[in-house]
Amino acid sequence: MLSKSSFGLLFLLSLALVLGCGTSKTPARLSGKVTYKDAPVKGGTINLYPKEGGYTIDINSDGTYDKAGLPSGDVDVTIETESIKPRELPKYGGGKGGKDMTSPPPPGAGGGAPKGEYVKIPEKYAKKETSGLKVTLQPGANTKDFPLTD
Repeated sequence: MLSKSSFGLLFLLSLALVLGCGTSKTPARLSGKVTYKDAPVKGGTINLYPKEGGYTIDINSDGTYDKAGLPSGDVDVTIETESIKPRELPKYGGGKGGKDMTSPPPPGAGGGAPKGEYVKIPEKYAKKETSGLKVTLQPGANTKDFPLTD
């Protein structure tokens, strides 16, 4: 028969085991492809909104994406491509040193701008309230394609 102290220790160990199994510390990984009208979205970002914090994933030129280290659970999703939309520079010369401001920057000049080819998608996908996109992440690998439509 167990003594009171042995029973207490066994109870505490059992409780610790049960409580420890309640949440997973294993991070989730999410990958997939973003398409619009069955064609790859060739750049932009996916934004994930779990209960706490937020995560941004770059969309590759073939429409694929991949991100590790995410928390498991239900996540709201937005997708935007406006960050890679080409911007027109003012049409005037005489910039610093008399350089034409309409010329693209030289290779390697940097700037940190997102890369990819601009594909216009409906604005609703860029807003958390209107995107309608969600994913439930499980610990480990998850795959989710986002086929966008009008």
